[in-house]
Amino acid sequence: MRKLVIFCTIFWLVSCAEEIIEKPENLIPQEQMTNIIYDMAVLNAANEINAQILSEYIKHPSEFIFKKYGIDSIQYVKSDLYYASIPEAYDKIYNSVKLLLDKEKAEIDEKRRQAADSARNQTVIKR
Repeated sequence: MRKLVIFCTIFWLVSCAEEIIEKPENLIPQEQMTNIIYDMAVLNAANEINAQILSEYIKHPSEFIFKKYGIDSIQYVKSDLYYASIPEAYDKIYNSVKLLLDKEKAEIDEKRRQAADSARNQTVIKR
């Protein structure tokens, strides 16, 4: 039993050290992946809010993002798959995206609050 536990532990350590997915030649850097995923999240949200207005300006959101960053869909998929095989890196990317989205939301909320305060002050002054 003891030998089995030792064998399993060694096997587990060796298997964790292996690269599950080979690093692609044209791997997108983590920071750029963060920006790409952030832009995709923003465009997806815009599409959910009003697809008609978005389609007036951007016909194909994914193609727009790929062109913006000078990549193609295959390069994106391979890079995403590679990062997904490294949980720490993938977690770091998505936590960065979440921070960017939270920051953007806070800025929008602040602008809305300022606009509401301004409108309220104008109403009070007119009375």
